Amino acid sequence: VCSPASLALYPDCVAGDLFTEDALLRGILPPDYLNFISKTTIGTTEYISQQFAGYVTGPLFNLPAGEVQAVFGYEVRKEEIDDQPDIDAQNDNIWGRTTASITAGEDTVNEFFVEAEIPILKGMRFAEELTFNGSWRYTDYDSYGDDDTYRVALAYQVIPSVRLRATKGTSFRAPDLFEQFLGNQTGFAPALGNDPCIDYGTNYDPSTTVYQNCASQGLDPDFGTGGTPSIRAVTGGNPLLEAETSESESYGIILQPESIGVSLAVTWFDIEIENTVASPSVGFVLGDCYTSSNFSSPFCSRVGPRDSMGFLTDVDASLLNVGLQ
Repeated sequence: VCSPASLALYPDCVAGDLFTEDALLRGILPPDYLNFISKTTIGTTEYISQQFAGYVTGPLFNLPAGEVQAVFGYEVRKEEIDDQPDIDAQNDNIWGRTTASITAGEDTVNEFFVEAEIPILKGMRFAEELTFNGSWRYTDYDSYGDDDTYRVALAYQVIPSVRLRATKGTSFRAPDLFEQFLGNQTGFAPALGNDPCIDYGTNYDPSTTVYQNCASQGLDPDFGTGGTPSIRAVTGGNPLLEAETSESESYGIILQPESIGVSLAVTWFDIEIENTVASPSVGFVLGDCYTSSNFSSPFCSRVGPRDSMGFLTDVDASLLNVGLQ
């Protein structure tokens, strides 16, 4: 039936009988009822990117081993995003489905770069060729700020069949438009397997932090064993994100014995990324919170209150800098 409360919100309410033979055995619902409970959602996304780049390149001067080559350049990029989800998705009015808010923002990036390749040795015994390559780039984001990166590389042809190479460098990636301005989106995660308090009396010893934290919320040790609703996960952008930065180095050897026509390359590399941007999972947020003494974890601020029956309502899984990778 359409209750008085339903009619107050939806005057066009249509009641549906889900216990008819058609509904139960054939999955067929009355067209007017199906039309009332469902809709086609339409969203639009406009992304505008304007770019300009220019560079000059050529030889600078000669060395005994060859010409020194260089390139100097400049690049500017302006990007805008305007994502408009369906109005019912914006209003969180689609039952049991992901919903989303408006994502809108813009950014401008200016970059200057230079690269040079310098021949050091050539045509010598145990030094068929030794070349140095170096590059440097300065990047300035309106939204974030600026930073510079570099890369240096050595290529050493010892003999025709043996080549050594090594590189070292840094990189910098400011948060993109999506990561900064993403409007809140909702989804659902099962409580079972994510909420540490489900049947915590069986899963944890009374001396553990999880047991004590769950008990402090007034939950019975067998809480949730009769069934649980989903947890609503909210994911959104974060204008306070820091840029991802990295340092990397690699060393390699290439063997190309002409007599057997085989090439073998082995490379050792080490890459360290700081401030990696990611969306923490619902399970990670809850696990980190409930394993901390007296809910002291910073992730506890991302956990919403429990409802009158003790079930979790919301978990904020918005983007953040997760640390070292």
